Amino acid sequence: MKKYLSTLKNCFALLILCIFPVCLALIIEFAIHGSTEIVSNNLVALLTLLGAIVSMYVFNKEGVTKIKIKLPSFVILLSCIGLGASLKPFILCILHFLLSLNITNSGDLTLWSLISSVFIASVAEEIIFRGLLTDLLNIYNNPSKLSIISGILLTATVWALSHLHGINIPTLLLILDGIIIGSIYYYYKNLIYCILYHSANNLTIILMSNINNNWKQFAILSFLILFASIIMLFYNRNKNKVGEG
Repeated sequence: MKKYLSTLKNCFALLILCIFPVCLALIIEFAIHGSTEIVSNNLVALLTLLGAIVSMYVFNKEGVTKIKIKLPSFVILLSCIGLGASLKPFILCILHFLLSLNITNSGDLTLWSLISSVFIASVAEEIIFRGLLTDLLNIYNNPSKLSIISGILLTATVWALSHLHGINIPTLLLILDGIIIGSIYYYYKNLIYCILYHSANNLTIILMSNINNNWKQFAILSFLILFASIIMLFYNRNKNKVGEG
């Protein structure tokens, strides 16, 4: 019982640390403009990254978590980038053909917006959700496969809902992304791979939403990259299993 209360307390502390940047952004916005009607997403992303780094430092110092960041394998690194850059675009292409779904603009191509979405937000969210939250819930130390799967699904859902899309296609795609990123963290035990997948994903979606493209050609290219990335990931995972055995 004491263990569960401690976990609940730590998760609540993480929640406060995640909400704090938004509150601080509101205060700054009100101080500058006298209103909170428009809060810069870039400012929220930057403050969230600072909050994530502080949280990681505090929880690691207390021995509650231990974020796994190691020197990455070049092949797995490329595979995660390829997977992140191709999976959602491929699904969106399929939905475009089946449901006539068009991609709405999800970001502009200004330098600061790209840095904010592709680098700052990706690093902050992966530290918080795949790093800290996963460790706080002790997901990967549980011997039960069902507990691991449900833990990955839980963190993926919480991450998706944190983007405030509601229950719709973008949220379902985010949950799928969260499941894949959580699985990558489980199998390869390195947060760098998760960050690279997330960054490649964000960059590709921004480019797709701002650049006119040929859907058929993009679907074929996405499929080829996706297929190659999956093969490389599974091949390297099997090699690791042989080496561990």
